[in-house]
Amino acid sequence: MKKTMLVALMMVAIASLVLVSMAQQAQQGGQRRGGGGMMGGMNFQQMREARDKAMNGLIENVAKLKTMQEAGATGMQNRADFQNMSEEERNQWREARTKQREEQTKLYQDIESQLLMLKGPRQMVTDHRTAMEELTAIRDQAEAEKATKTVEMLNKLMETKQAAYDNMLKTLGFMPPQQQ
Repeated sequence: MKKTMLVALMMVAIASLVLVSMAQQAQQGGQRRGGGGMMGGMNFQQMREARDKAMNGLIENVAKLKTMQEAGATGMQNRADFQNMSEEERNQWREARTKQREEQTKLYQDIESQLLMLKGPRQMVTDHRTAMEELTAIRDQAEAEKATKTVEMLNKLMETKQAAYDNMLKTLGFMPPQQQ
């Protein structure tokens, strides 16, 4: 039941992101984008193709995830027999469950990347800037209070967040924005 709800919630989230993505594309009115900038030289058509690819990948990955969860539910019904299994059967069952969890984790990571692609670079930049501005305000307050350890920790956190953000943009095929 919970797994079915999870899959249903994921489908709703995907559908809403697809609708938001389509609305953004409609607002842009098919304008072409020049080389460079946030999209790494991608023009509108290339960006649209990348988003289409992400949507198709989402559909495939959610279907795979649903199939895996249904198979897992079937496996859970046989769990009562776990006590009656030999040690070798238990080890095989554990190995199969570990492999399934690893596959699910990979699917979740793929889904997350595809959702980010649908979200688009503008929204990612806005979210990142907002988060960094909040951290900067906290750091500035800590500096005013002469809390040097807190300032050091915040600087380290901000560097880590910036590096992760730049890496994510690079992974998705976007170029990090020029630092101002």
